Amino acid sequence: MFTVYTVLALAGGTLLLCQVVATLLGLGGDFEADFDADTPDFDTPDLDVPDADAGDQGGDHSGHGSFVGALSLRALTAAATFAGLFGLIGSELRWAGWLTALAALLGGAAGLVAVSWVMRQLHRLGADGTVTTEGVAGCYGTVYVRVPADRSGVGKVLLEYAGRTVEMAAVTDGPELPSGTKIVVRDLAGPNTADVAAI
Repeated sequence: MFTVYTVLALAGGTLLLCQVVATLLGLGGDFEADFDADTPDFDTPDLDVPDADAGDQGGDHSGHGSFVGALSLRALTAAATFAGLFGLIGSELRWAGWLTALAALLGGAAGLVAVSWVMRQLHRLGADGTVTTEGVAGCYGTVYVRVPADRSGVGKVLLEYAGRTVEMAAVTDGPELPSGTKIVVRDLAGPNTADVAAI
């Protein structure tokens, strides 16, 4: 059993280390839980708006699937690592075989539960930090990229919304709005697009 515990500890520990390094380097890929909240640079963050065909009701649940997949991989890796470590500790202390196996089992379960809980908290934080367009009507802002007249094209505006400055596509029914024009959002013209007017 000593060999089994060693393999579990080495394999699990190596995978866990790779996941941590990949996350720190921004190369999370499949290791990353899907809690990306579209938090771009400080000055011009984007609004995170669901696609028209994948709204809150039904629609695309791929993000949730990615989260579950990443959570399972991380949790199982942690479980293997802790099971191996606890098994090695029991073996080194010359515990009875059944006691060492029990310690390994409990250690693996503890690692599984701990990582699952941490990932759920991170996922919840990411979801709570997401900015949506609900309530954007009535917000004030400034034209960032010229908004063409009579909805003949799309420009961009910077809005003060939910305590942050966010960037959003914009159209207008009136005359052209040059960069720097102070505007107010009248309504939503579409997904992630505001209907704005000069103040």
